[in-house]
Amino acid sequence: MAASGTSAPAAATSSSSGSTDAGREALGEAPNHAGKSYEWGATGPDTFDCSGFTSYLFERQGTQLPRTARDQYAASDKVDKGSKQPGDLIFTYGSDGIYHVGIYAGDGAMWAATKSGDVVRRQEIWTSQYYVGRVS
Repeated sequence: MAASGTSAPAAATSSSSGSTDAGREALGEAPNHAGKSYEWGATGPDTFDCSGFTSYLFERQGTQLPRTARDQYAASDKVDKGSKQPGDLIFTYGSDGIYHVGIYAGDGAMWAATKSGDVVRRQEIWTSQYYVGRVS
């Protein structure tokens, strides 16, 4: 979900030792939703937007996340890109700030609900303009 009118936050400075149990469990749930349609503002279980998808995955594990990508980033522990682990959240950004979130699957890929006309799927991280957040 886009976060218009916000500037990109400062680069991550912390580097935690590994993803959390909630993150790994949320990642394990992600493939169960492969092929479900993207719909702006949708929070599941049949359709999702990006932040609706990540909040749904974590909620299924008993962890509440804010609704928007920008707010999920603000609520997460910041992690250096080089220290990302499966189950961490990937936040892409542009000139208007954070506009997308997915859950890191490892090997340069993430699970995400990306855009209208697309479906929930595992995909490569397509940009170098991203931050990493860890939900504790």
